[in-house]
This record gives sequence, C-alpha cells and structure tokens, in this order.
Amino acid sequence: MTSEATAIDPGIITTSTVTTWLNHHSALVADWDAVAQADEVGVDGTFLQLMLRLQGASVARSSADLDLPAILRQRHREGRTMAFVGGGPGIAKAAAERFPGVVLAVDGFDGVADHPRLVQRLRVSGASVIVLGMGSPAQDRIAIRLRDDLPGVEIYTAGGWFDQLAHAENYFPPMVHALRLGWLWRLCHEPRRLAGRYTIEPFVAAVRLRTVARRLEASGLRLHGNKRFFVHRGIAEERDVVQIVTQLERAGAQTLSWWIENQACGTPGFRSYFLYNKSGSDLFTGSRCLAASRPATPGALVTMLRKLRDLMRGRDAVIAHTHYAIAAVVLMSMLLRPADRPKVVAVHHWPIERYPRLAATVYSLGVRKALIDEEVFVSPSVRPDAGRGVVIENPVPLAAFGRAAPRREVDLLVVARHSAEKSVSTAIDALPHLPGRTLTLVGEGPLTAELEAQARSAGVDDRVVFAGPRPNVEVREMMERASALILPSRWEAMPMVLLEGIACAVPLVVSRIPAHGFVSESGAALGFEVDDAAGLAESVRSLDDDATRNSLDAGVQVVRERLSEPAVAERWLTLVDDILAPT
Repeated sequence: MTSEATAIDPGIITTSTVTTWLNHHSALVADWDAVAQADEVGVDGTFLQLMLRLQGASVARSSADLDLPAILRQRHREGRTMAFVGGGPGIAKAAAERFPGVVLAVDGFDGVADHPRLVQRLRVSGASVIVLGMGSPAQDRIAIRLRDDLPGVEIYTAGGWFDQLAHAENYFPPMVHALRLGWLWRLCHEPRRLAGRYTIEPFVAAVRLRTVARRLEASGLRLHGNKRFFVHRGIAEERDVVQIVTQLERAGAQTLSWWIENQACGTPGFRSYFLYNKSGSDLFTGSRCLAASRPATPGALVTMLRKLRDLMRGRDAVIAHTHYAIAAVVLMSMLLRPADRPKVVAVHHWPIERYPRLAATVYSLGVRKALIDEEVFVSPSVRPDAGRGVVIENPVPLAAFGRAAPRREVDLLVVARHSAEKSVSTAIDALPHLPGRTLTLVGEGPLTAELEAQARSAGVDDRVVFAGPRPNVEVREMMERASALILPSRWEAMPMVLLEGIACAVPLVVSRIPAHGFVSESGAALGFEVDDAAGLAESVRSLDDDATRNSLDAGVQVVRERLSEPAVAERWLTLVDDILAPT
C-alpha cells in the first residue's frame, strides 16, 4: 500500500474491515449509524476538509478516487482478487475491464437487491477485496452487512468512482487534482446532475454540518496519526504516542527519550521530537527538531509552537521531558479542542523548584487546569513529596553491557559537562594526591578553558586529557577500558552516565549526593564528600583492594537487576496503558 493509503494492514486482518469516505454531499444524506460502524472514515473533498478544520480537526487530504486506485493496485501486487459492486447496468463490468485483479462485477441495482445471493456470489468468487460504488447511504449500509457476513475481507466504498473509471482509466487529469479542481471538472462533465451539489449544497452543508467533527467523535472515531482517516480506537494501530524534549543535545533527557523510543516500547512508536536543535546528538537527526535553532524572534517562536500543536493534535498521549517542553505542551493543550487533546505525561529531570520562573508558572497552570495527566520523576531526589506522581528511574542500558577488556588503558575517566554543578575541578584537584595516574575528561562546557588553566596551574596538565565530546559508542568503549569512572557532581537528577558505567562494569567513584544514592546505597560505588579532592583520591586508591572490588561487583549486580531494561520498560508501558485506559 502506498503511504497515502489507509491505515489497515492486510497482513494482520483477521476480521473484515470497512473503509468509507465522506464528502459534503454524502455527509448530508449519510446513514450515521452505518458510518459509525465503519473501521475507517476518510474525508473526501476540499469543502468538508475546510469545515472540519474550522471545527478544530486538522484533516489531511484524502479521497476515494485518489487513494483507492493505489490501494487496489497494491492488493493486486499482493496476489489478492477483487469484486466491483455498484453502478448502473454494465458500469461495474466496464470499470472492471480497466482494472487488473477483478474477478466479479455486479451492478448496483438488481445485483444487490437479493442480499443473500450477493453474499453467495462474493463467496464463490473468492474475492478478498470488495469495492462498493453506489453512493450514500446505500453503500455504507451494504458494507456493514457484508462485513458481518464475509470473514477476512476488506470492503471499500467508492461513490461514483466506477462511473469515472468506466468512462476513462484516468478520468481526472493530474493537474486537476493538484489544483483541487476535481469538483469543477465533474461539474463541467455532468452539469445537470451535479449543479446543485456544487452550488447550493455547500451552503446547506455549512449550516447542517457545523458539528460534523463532534458527530464523528461521538461515533467512537478519532483522527488517525497520519491525519488522513478517522479510525476506531479498537482497530487502530499501536498507541499513538510521541515524546517532546526541549532541545537536541547530548544529555540525559535525550538519552532517556531515545531509549523509550527504541528499547522500551518494542514496536515503532513513542517517537521523539525536539523543540529546537542546540548542539545535535549522534542518537537523533536534526529532522526531529521543530526549529533549526532556539527561536530568536516572536515569529520564530510562534512557528515552532504551531508545529508542536499540529504534532500533538489527535495523538493518544504526549510524553514531555524537561521544563520548557512541559510548558510548551501545556500551552498547546490549552489551544486544542478537548477531543483533539492528548493525554500528557510530564517527565521531571530536575526538581520543580529549580525550574525557570516562566516554565514553573506554565507548569503550575497545567496542574491547576488538569492538563497534565501523570507526572514522572526520574529519581527520588527530584520528587517533591511521596504522594506526587511516580518515580521511574532510568534503566541500566543492556546494549552497553561490556565485554571483558583490560583496565588502565584510559585510567580515570570523567564524563560530564564542564559546568559548575558537575564539579569536574574536584577530579583535577585530586590528581596531585594520585601520582602517576591520568585523568580523561569527556565533554565540554562553559568552564572548559578554566579547567585547562587549573590543570596547568596544578602542574598536572600532562596527566589530564581533554577529550571533548565523543559519540555514545566511543564513550562506552572508553568506560570499558577505564580503571574508574568518577562523577564528582554537586547536584544531579538521575545521571545516565552512571547507568552506562554500571552496564560496562567499570568501578564507580561518586560524590555523596542524593541522586547518587541508587549506586552508593546498593554498594555499587565508592563515595566521597562533595568538593573533597583528598577523599576522592582515597576512594580511587581503595579500588586496588580485591575485597573492595568484589563488593562493588556484587553491588553492580543488584543495580543491574533492579533497573534492568525489561523492568523499567514494563513500568513505562504500564503507565501509558493506565492513562489511556477508558474511564
């Protein structure tokens, strides 16, 4: 099937399905009980599409005469056979002669009057794709009856497509569709029959169909993620969930969103997007960004937020990581109609009291207006109180579990941004207490030049390697070769670097802060007080003791089991299932 075809995958069909289309004319005469039972409903015609957009449902273009030929040709390539049912005497047969794979043609008058006989003819033909071309409301009613009578078939309604196909294989010139002038082309060819439809009926429809979006939603239909079809949640597809992160860079929130997308959900989905590109990442491409850089003008900001609103519309859920992403998602939720508004999961990677004032204000507004359906804190250290939200700690990434490798090829390793809260200076200050040892610093930041000057001043610049940023795979290889991974931070939330260190089985030496408790309290790391260079050096020397190393190895196993990928993935999937469960 082409990318413009319907969402139903023939490879997984176990029951029959019905796909129909509505335009402003058929919507006026539709049997809404039958339409409500369809599995998919496409919007055919620019006028109805515009009406739905005015009602808050941003529907992309779809039509039977555009989509159906592509769908049927794909079914023919798959070796499936088709039946054409509908039109005046001889019309279905003439249309069938122009299309490959059609094994039965039945007219839409005498041929459908006897329903049991029609069912029998379709069964005998062996057709697994049935196309009904007889106009609304008859084709929708018959489609639903056939779905109940014939197992394992796909049923499509086609309106007047048989008449067009019988007239010419390419009834509409390509430019007519490109300019959205199909209605004018048909009016010129069939003025007597269609004059009222395209002159008077639009005004009638503007009044009578002013709540058509609400009517579709009341029927249990919702806009599919591709914006082309309304579908029933039951047949739908995988959960339509996206993740929004503030900026694209190498950091913990981005790594977690990548893991959720690629490892946790187990199927395509939970796709990650970024408000803007800050410094890039080897985990994602820049095409995931709604803006190429941080918006510098009000116009650029509005454009970015509009893209976010359109990305959110009609989704099942949005998982928003970090403060500004949470604020942006809350703001766009306020602009969406309730029927188009996704469930929102706010993922806190920082304590809320550390949020910038604007982000904190909008977040609080989202809580008051019940626009946030669940809150996730990535560590107990960032959770404000025990009764608020849930804690889902980040996983130990199984893909990074290391192979046996000789130690001391890298010696002491720090992987951290060069900023005040990371306290990388403490590791440099420890080197005079560790003669003969070397320190490799992976990362960069606003304090890089200051750290280089510090190393020169301490006379250890020949033992400090400023490696700069490195791809994730390379960093993990360095961890596997290191004799110790050091994280001297003054403050953290749930550091991914320690989880990767656990995966690679590198000995850990960490500052004693709440966020490092998950490794130090499990016996998986040696600790030292914040900014205590001598204490850091003493912990590094302790790694030479075999009993200490054995104890650390046991602690690593404890953390690996508690924060295994399957265990953490189950928590995330259960959380999404719970917020999407019918209330």
